[in-house]
Amino acid sequence: MESKSIRTDVIGYVSDKQIPDHYLLRTGFNFFCQKDLTWYFKPDKAFVDEFMRKKYDLLFDLSLRNLFPVNYVVTLSPSTFKIGRFRDLDQYDLMIDIKNEKTVPYLINQIKHYLSILHTKAPA
Repeated sequence: MESKSIRTDVIGYVSDKQIPDHYLLRTGFNFFCQKDLTWYFKPDKAFVDEFMRKKYDLLFDLSLRNLFPVNYVVTLSPSTFKIGRFRDLDQYDLMIDIKNEKTVPYLINQIKHYLSILHTKAPA
């Protein structure tokens, strides 16, 4: 997206007590982990609160598992259009069924495909 001059913010949840060093080396990515959660699993990091307050045009949830901290962020985000994999939660505007191939690259390709179908140009 950045190659097309589309501004992005990225946060990620690591379902572990520590964030592995190789994640910390990624520029422009913010990660939180289990030690950054309150006793009731709410993320307790300033960058997560800031992310949840900002109204993005599109929010992509690329998680492959049901994780409460991720669901919390997605649900409370005021973003205009939320996209994620198909599941029983009613938090997305567009859900992608990935039962045939449960991988992040496949989910991303499916999101690109369906967004290209939905994308319309403004009248001249």
